[in-house]
Amino acid sequence: ARPDEHGGDTVAHGLAERDGTFFTYGTSPATAAERRSDLSIGTSTDGGLTWQQSVLPLDTTDLAQEPGVQSVGVTATSMATSAAGVLLSAQVNANVDIAAALPPEYRNAAWNVTEQGVQVEAGAGCASTMTTVVGRVAPTVAEGADTTSVTGCDVQVFGWSELGISERAAAAVMHPELILFVSTDGTTFEQIEAPTGFDVFWTNARLTSFGDGFAALVNDSNGIIRLLSSPDGRSW
Repeated sequence: ARPDEHGGDTVAHGLAERDGTFFTYGTSPATAAERRSDLSIGTSTDGGLTWQQSVLPLDTTDLAQEPGVQSVGVTATSMATSAAGVLLSAQVNANVDIAAALPPEYRNAAWNVTEQGVQVEAGAGCASTMTTVVGRVAPTVAEGADTTSVTGCDVQVFGWSELGISERAAAAVMHPELILFVSTDGTTFEQIEAPTGFDVFWTNARLTSFGDGFAALVNDSNGIIRLLSSPDGRSW
């Protein structure tokens, strides 16, 4: 039986095994009002015939309370098992209603998000957009891109703070936050600090087993794929 056939509401991804127990991971309907989904783990001790679902203790309250955040999105991204335990990664992003935050005269205008804020195009020569809420899959403008106005199209940039959106919320729009959970026994999961020193591109990490520990493939800010190893999921 598929893991998502038991419990009905879990969207399961991947499959791994440790000490005779199968594991899968994914998202399930949110138990917290500020989230769109929960992070869940599924386990089977009978070869995959039946599955038990557990919701991991993810706390997104702080991000949800940041100015400008409507809700928090959760995406399960990767899982690995080894002799050291089970390691699970996820992305958490802020969902922000950009159109509602813009001045009234710009709310029907086309816009893109940048690191500095929201770039708005207004005028007869501009394209239109129907997007109102931006989150993890936000359209972006590359740093250094030409934003010169075309004929009949005026370009203006509103800083995040001008729109009532906090610095952390803006960062979580542009670069989803990395969340890691680890379990040494395959039963009890603990949220741990994300690694530091590997920049925001850590959120794209893909986990796998490596000897008795773990490894992560990471695309860094220079476009280089790096292989990082850890004996326990905590130190890399």
